[in-house]
Amino acid sequence: MKPKRVLGLDIGSCTFKLVLLELQDSRPVLTHARLLEVPAQAEPNVRQAALQSLLEGIDRNHLSGLVSVLDDPFTCVQKVLIPPMPAGEVADAVKWELQRFLAVPPEEVAVAYRLLGQQEVDGVKKQRLLAVALPSAAIREHLAFLAQAGLHPTTLIPKTSALSAWLTRGGGPKSAQEPVGILEIGGGGCELIVAENGEAVFSRKISCSATGLTKEMTGVLMTDQGQVSLTEAEAETVKRSVGIPPAEAAGLGMRGVSGMQIFSLIRGSLERLAVETERSIAFYSESSEQEAVKELFLVGGGAHLKGLAEWLRTRLGVQVAVPKTLDGVVQLPGALQSNAAAMELSLAAALGAALGAGKGMNLLPLELQESLQASIQRAALKAAVTGGLLGAVLLWSGLQVYHHSLMKQIGAFDLEQKAVAQQIPAVRAAAVVRERWGREPDWEEVFRFLTHQVPPEAYLTALVVDGQEMTLRGRIRKLGRSADEVLAQFTQTLGSGLLNQVRLHSSRQLEQSQDLAEFEIGGHLR
Repeated sequence: MKPKRVLGLDIGSCTFKLVLLELQDSRPVLTHARLLEVPAQAEPNVRQAALQSLLEGIDRNHLSGLVSVLDDPFTCVQKVLIPPMPAGEVADAVKWELQRFLAVPPEEVAVAYRLLGQQEVDGVKKQRLLAVALPSAAIREHLAFLAQAGLHPTTLIPKTSALSAWLTRGGGPKSAQEPVGILEIGGGGCELIVAENGEAVFSRKISCSATGLTKEMTGVLMTDQGQVSLTEAEAETVKRSVGIPPAEAAGLGMRGVSGMQIFSLIRGSLERLAVETERSIAFYSESSEQEAVKELFLVGGGAHLKGLAEWLRTRLGVQVAVPKTLDGVVQLPGALQSNAAAMELSLAAALGAALGAGKGMNLLPLELQESLQASIQRAALKAAVTGGLLGAVLLWSGLQVYHHSLMKQIGAFDLEQKAVAQQIPAVRAAAVVRERWGREPDWEEVFRFLTHQVPPEAYLTALVVDGQEMTLRGRIRKLGRSADEVLAQFTQTLGSGLLNQVRLHSSRQLEQSQDLAEFEIGGHLR
């Protein structure tokens, strides 16, 4: 009998991850773990070439399962209650219950669900389900992308299910009664997931990303060596080696850049991450009437920022840990490629997909599931009667039906995409207007604060406001203290009173001038 081999795929916006597990002596063994970085917003042909490169050397003809992770900003995860009903009516009932949480019309989403048990409400027994919904268009687009590489997944699961599978079966903590949080900081975005008893029951997107943190570190800084601007490669190195400096020691970064200067560049994004994570955890506790989350695990590329766990622990008041993603999984020698080893925290979802194959909620369109199941059953029956050759022929026939159905789905997606594309400019324009005019600042308070809090060594030359975003430009005079010290104090003062997400955009030392330096600081008005 051929060994059971399951391939887990996580196709992200900036990184593609692959994990291949093989069942040996009733335990999963890691035979391949790969990670490939892809430029943000790369063209489809570039992403397709990257996927082909990721799969190079992988035998795809003898897989017992191919589980692909699907992530979408409009993913909805909720627990719902419905009365007992025929299986064919459950999906529509779930959509009805979810409609107030959906960002798209119910008829444009696909749902998957799992029975959690029964609950009595006003004397009536109801089914308690864990449901997840994603836009049907996102599913079709994902399947079309995989089909171009010759991949036909047996299971399509949301990232929430993949990470909860990693949490309970991989290197994360095992199933526990108390809610546990997973904060994934990926290249394209950040997501907080809360799991109860090993099931992801809550999900919230947060506006922060690993790529954004790295780019913010490339801002222009003033050092003893003059103006310095780190490259993205240098910033990535500093992110891992220096990161967030502890309060008692700033630490030195690369090319004379201090740890405190690095922190000043990323402080705004980190504050936003902490605030939105804290609000999301509070919302989960209040809406679900569950105990507060007391433990948070960091995964994803952004989790490699040194000192992040300690900083979040102080800000959130909960235990924050950076786990060993592959702990508890047996590995063959050479299974973990060097770049994957360096970015091990990014592999959690792909590993969870492979570990939870067949046990998670399947978002694969029903007709494709039925077609695949029928082809497998016919192949097994013929193999028992006439041998392996005839069975293989019938299996191929079943896959042809699968392929034909998928091509019809892709055609429908193309038509839908053209219709939706015409509406995007109007939607974006409306969003910009709502954001810009949502709240008018108290300008009297703003100017009063600036009048009293600008350091004596500094004076402002310009103040630019765009909606809630404020940019301050100014100069630092020669009055004793260094420009670096004055800027550090000023950004801290702004962050504690006037602005959120304070960022030092640039600072430049001046020569042949009565002033030491000029600077630009930005932030979000409170």
